[in-house]
Amino acid sequence: KIVRWINRNGFPRVSKHVVVDVVNELCREQIIAPVRHYLEDLKFDTSKEKPQLSNWMINYLGVKPENEEERKYIEAVSRLSLIQAVARIFKPGCKADSVPVLEGEQGLGKSTAIRVLHDHKFFGDALPPMGTKDASDYIRGKWGIELSELAFQRKADEEAQKAFISRQEERFRPAYGREEIRYPRQCVFWGTTNRSDYLTDDSGNRRFLPIRTETINIPALRTNRDKLWAEAVHCYSQGEKWWLDDILLKYAQKQTEKRLESDPWMEEILLKTLDRSEITIKEAFELCFHEKEVDKISQADSRRMSRCLLKTGWCKAGQYTGGPKRNQTKFVRITDK
Repeated sequence: KIVRWINRNGFPRVSKHVVVDVVNELCREQIIAPVRHYLEDLKFDTSKEKPQLSNWMINYLGVKPENEEERKYIEAVSRLSLIQAVARIFKPGCKADSVPVLEGEQGLGKSTAIRVLHDHKFFGDALPPMGTKDASDYIRGKWGIELSELAFQRKADEEAQKAFISRQEERFRPAYGREEIRYPRQCVFWGTTNRSDYLTDDSGNRRFLPIRTETINIPALRTNRDKLWAEAVHCYSQGEKWWLDDILLKYAQKQTEKRLESDPWMEEILLKTLDRSEITIKEAFELCFHEKEVDKISQADSRRMSRCLLKTGWCKAGQYTGGPKRNQTKFVRITDK
């Protein structure tokens, strides 16, 4: 319609491509950022307002720390979870790949809490498969995205999913689009689950920050939402970081280790290797699964056995340099080192 109007009003040779380029340029000059405008309008008066950023998970999500170390961890995650969301709005594409994981019974209100925090207009809980063009397109316009029941954890796609969560911008051609677009991310991810063994790989779990919730107070969270974001904006403007320090990062890693899925092979390894101080993957298969043909062990099975050995008290100690075990990886008991 625009092209027809222009052609009829003095510019008969103007083409559709020219009009599209002009419209796109005008759109770029008139960008509307509702979340940024919302955050910019918030005010936090340090002389009047009571700080609550450190305790909002304790106050509104029913998180109950069991000791002082856990309290420090929960307070740190409470702060960084909101500050990184602010950072992604004021500095699109910045590194913000921490994923707080809200654990708790089904129907507790975990998803609702995230929806209330980010507003339903800028919240998403139906992310398409990670790494696809549809997923890249989906996050546009989203501020908070829920990874419901940690559905992204599928063993076949773990590496692609880790890369997707850590990505800082999207490059893709939208459906019916004429050219590839670059979109610096403005969203953060939240995990929710009612399980206690939801992680399937012991590598790359630094991104996930487990938080055990009990009684979630949605009305109170809704009432204090603006105050929380106002304080988060204030802390961001003061230069506060939105990642864990080394000490708390180690604590978080211990927490994620507790959430790893147990592999049924581990029990066999513990039972059948008691009298060994060193072992190879082939020997482990011969001891634990003597019915398997060692020469036909798949690469996937070898990797699985390696992970199971590491989880049951073994560590890698280089490779054998001679004899029938030449070039095979040597595993030794940690207590024997």
